[in-house]
Amino acid sequence: MDVDLRQANLIVSEEDDILGSDFKAITLKPAEQQICTLIHYQASTDIEPTGIALLYVHGYTDYFYQAGLADFFAGLGCDFYAVDLHGYGRSIRPFQADHNRNQFSNYYHDLDACLNTMAIKGVKRCIILGHSTGGLIVSRYLSNEYSSRSDSIDIIGLILNSPFFSLPMPLNEEGWRLPLYRLISKALSPFSLASKQASLYAQSIHKSLAGEWEYRLDWKPSQGSPLSFNWLQQIMKEQKKGLESSNSIPTLLCRSSLSTYREKTLAQIQKGDAVLDVDNMTVKTKQMFTQLDIAIIDNGYHDLLLSPMKARQEYLTEIRLWLTENYLKD
Repeated sequence: MDVDLRQANLIVSEEDDILGSDFKAITLKPAEQQICTLIHYQASTDIEPTGIALLYVHGYTDYFYQAGLADFFAGLGCDFYAVDLHGYGRSIRPFQADHNRNQFSNYYHDLDACLNTMAIKGVKRCIILGHSTGGLIVSRYLSNEYSSRSDSIDIIGLILNSPFFSLPMPLNEEGWRLPLYRLISKALSPFSLASKQASLYAQSIHKSLAGEWEYRLDWKPSQGSPLSFNWLQQIMKEQKKGLESSNSIPTLLCRSSLSTYREKTLAQIQKGDAVLDVDNMTVKTKQMFTQLDIAIIDNGYHDLLLSPMKARQEYLTEIRLWLTENYLKD
């Protein structure tokens, strides 16, 4: 690809990232009034490069801060990138719409800009890792958007960390609950419901509460973002569209062994996924992807990387084994 991205006005700046000088934050302008940030890990390593890059796409009300994930993939010989989608984390700007008011198609422009920038930097093959809403965004992008937008990089695989393919409910309740939620979200589309208390899930992960992780609470607030009915309407629409498509890309689904989103105490929710229904998630993923492997992590949190050490190591081991079996063979 011969396009100079600076001349195309896509790259706004490139500088050391908040995670340290081993990380470079590349500010991109995919479209007017739209900023996203591509983070590139550039630490020196003696590992032989595989020629494969990994692009991490975060979830809802989230951003990239898990530096250890970059170390893990670099240790496998993969070139590591992550994106803060527009309206999130490093990409928050006063002139941009709040992420609750964004359209899903706008995120495709972010992914286009990231992949094209990676291509300029020499990436030819890429595996995408999407967490939660990031998994939904990437899945929709690959199903309906990517093939007609760009051929700059060969997307060879997909890893899903607790993807948001269904609302948190058992599969047998969807028949009556989803039509009701669609009706309510359409009627209340201009409105949001604010939460003032830290969720039990947030309490389980942030170091200032009962967890072990430090991250910016202005970018990832413990009470979450206000529940936007416009956002909920879009989510259900994209989830429905996802089920109407089929994708043959090799895919690894990683999820917890247990759903705990209905539990009421911190001790109970720390035994599994406190955000989504893992059985419903599995059914939907099987419907959407024809080349699917599944890794089930005991005591895994919704973001499996934030789980207690044993579950976190199991999650990374499953990824390493899948990559080794499919992409890192001699």
